[in-house]
Amino acid sequence: MRERGAVVSIHEGTVDLRMSPSGDCDSCGMCSGSSGDRIMEGVDNSLGARLGDLVEVETDPVVHLRAVVKLYLIPVMVLVVGYLAGFLLATWAGLDSDTVGAVVALSATAVTFRLMRRAGARDGGHGEKPRVRAIIARGHDGCESGY
Repeated sequence: MRERGAVVSIHEGTVDLRMSPSGDCDSCGMCSGSSGDRIMEGVDNSLGARLGDLVEVETDPVVHLRAVVKLYLIPVMVLVVGYLAGFLLATWAGLDSDTVGAVVALSATAVTFRLMRRAGARDGGHGEKPRVRAIIARGHDGCESGY
């Protein structure tokens, strides 16, 4: 996925961009802020973009798909399997099946999110960072580009 943004701040090796996302990009969740003023933080800046530059940002589609699977598919699967396991266990033990199923499902999902967060912190998010693909126009203060 490729989008455009203006550099609004620079950090060591990364930049923050003010984005004007297209319809495809609008719901990806990589930006923070309201729909009119989106900020994408921590974009890899190997090309040396400077404050105010208009840049093209690229996100690897495989990385984007992997993030969607991690954030949505895995937790939903754990929720369903946890409910079924709790339901069957409660039926076997003579307990309230729905209550035990719900408790096991929510507990398993919470543990899954915790494990995914630890794994993400351990690898530092490498490979999942968007990157500056091209510098389209050099700017002065980050505001004149309209992004």
